[in-house]
Amino acid sequence: MRAIAVGSLVAVTIVAGCTADTTTSTTTSTVEGTTTTTLAPTTTGPSTTSTVEAAGIDAGDGLGDSLYPLLGNEGYDVEHVQLHLDTTPWFERRAALEGRITLTIVPSVALDSFVLDAGSLVVRTVEVDGEPAPYEPGDQLRIDPDAVLVAGAPADVTIGYAAPVPASRQLSPGDGGLLPTETGLFAVGEPTGATTWRPANDHPSDKATYEITIVTPADVVGVTGGVLTATEAVPGGTARTFVLDDPVASYLVPLVVDADLELIDHADDGTPDVRDWVDASLGLSESLLGTQVAMVDFFEGIFGPYPFPTAGAAVVDRAFWGAIETQTLSTFAPNAVQDFVIAHEIAHQWVGNSVSVADWSDIWLNEGFATYAEWLWMEEAGVRSVEESAQRAVSRVEAAGVDFGPGEPPPDDLFNRIVYERGGLTLHALRSTIGDAAFFEVLAEWTDRFAYGNAGTADFVDLAEEVSGTDLGALFDDWLFGAMPELP
Repeated sequence: MRAIAVGSLVAVTIVAGCTADTTTSTTTSTVEGTTTTTLAPTTTGPSTTSTVEAAGIDAGDGLGDSLYPLLGNEGYDVEHVQLHLDTTPWFERRAALEGRITLTIVPSVALDSFVLDAGSLVVRTVEVDGEPAPYEPGDQLRIDPDAVLVAGAPADVTIGYAAPVPASRQLSPGDGGLLPTETGLFAVGEPTGATTWRPANDHPSDKATYEITIVTPADVVGVTGGVLTATEAVPGGTARTFVLDDPVASYLVPLVVDADLELIDHADDGTPDVRDWVDASLGLSESLLGTQVAMVDFFEGIFGPYPFPTAGAAVVDRAFWGAIETQTLSTFAPNAVQDFVIAHEIAHQWVGNSVSVADWSDIWLNEGFATYAEWLWMEEAGVRSVEESAQRAVSRVEAAGVDFGPGEPPPDDLFNRIVYERGGLTLHALRSTIGDAAFFEVLAEWTDRFAYGNAGTADFVDLAEEVSGTDLGALFDDWLFGAMPELP
């Protein structure tokens, strides 16, 4: 995710699961006296401890994330989501969106009851495996099925709901939610906005595949990520169905619905299919967006094969804080359509989307990596060297005058300059220490070893030491925590 100051090029980068079995493994290391425990890619939460141990229990609220302990929920993994979202009530009479969602969950223990994150949604009906189920509405929606859910046995949870769209709203950096534009609406999910338009197990450690159908009036286009598999006329409008066959974290599912959206297909013979959905009234440069094709090719040489079948951007007609790397279709404000921001969001498809954090405290692994990737791209494009970008970042970080590092972000300011630029500098210091060959081997192995899963800082430290054959504990202690060190 990246934030842009209107009217200027500001190099501040801010806010930009896998389908799991029930097996967990842990890697624990200590950095600056802090013990970090991370999970293998097929996990159901950021912690190796759980209150859901006995059969037939009432699962607790929250996964125990170190920054946002109530995000996500215990006792199950969401495997697949099928969503039908009708936007016509809002376009016709400014009424709430109407949704019907089925989440296929796999309990990790026998459950008497369980919780989903539902934000401000108005829940109307709940069914479990086709049978009505009692529920307690609220931000955390507790569901109490008639029969105990069996550990390891998939269950379908179907919810009918309404999603109110605010009449207007201003976003601060890192803020999200469902938002109107002049001619439509869109959603920003990171870190907690996903549940303004659908229920979810809203933590990046629980990824799922999706099939999403968006119904709009006939003269409006609704899009999300993945592959468009069907477009059909329905009474009063059009239904478009998209499939995301690769696991995606809840906050990374895009939603853009607009009367002025036009498709730009950057046709080439390669993979992935690079396409954009752009508000035609904005008059944006098709050639600038077309650089995504070259960016994908460039980053494949660093991170390995592009992890998804599609790539591209959806550009809305409203200024917000910047851009977010929603999976396969990043969401941009008009002023964020700039070369370095586009590169940042493309790089996120590998680092942040395919490889996601297991705990929000490790957000530097997303933003620091994408920041360093944009420095690499700017060097490739002949704008400035990586070394020059790094020195500029040093000056900005020092001018910020803060005493925390990217490994300890404050929960009320998660997407700050330190996470982005000192996160990028951490990678530059690593490169300077272990050399180019080992450094780029680490990047490629990182995106391969943890593809479509989750990993944390301890995993990255272990990998860097494994590849380089060097004890790097002191380097990561210095760069991730405490006062700003000097570059090697």
